[in-house]
Amino acid sequence: MHAAPPPQYYTQLIKEIESLGWDKLAYIDTEFSTIKLKAEDTSGREHLITVKLKSKSSLINIHNQFLAALESLKEFWDVMDEIDKMTWVLEPEKPTRSATMRRIAIDRDVSSSL
Repeated sequence: MHAAPPPQYYTQLIKEIESLGWDKLAYIDTEFSTIKLKAEDTSGREHLITVKLKSKSSLINIHNQFLAALESLKEFWDVMDEIDKMTWVLEPEKPTRSATMRRIAIDRDVSSSL
């Protein structure tokens, strides 16, 4: 069992959430140690990141790093979205953002993995 953070931790966390925007907070556990932040990439896709907070964590810094990571993946997700929309995707049946491979139908008895 570990000791609870000092009251200043909670005060600082609330200030950071207010600064970041309550609309970016998707979840926070009862111990205020795990949160989920949401962000929308420039193509309008919503993403969530789960963060295990340490007493010295900065939510704004974490969220900015999250946004930068999303931006670096934008072109990849745009291509995958186009493949999903314009082809018959055989696998995975319901692709998630983490699915980096697609098997698409080329012809009746022919498929290709990308």
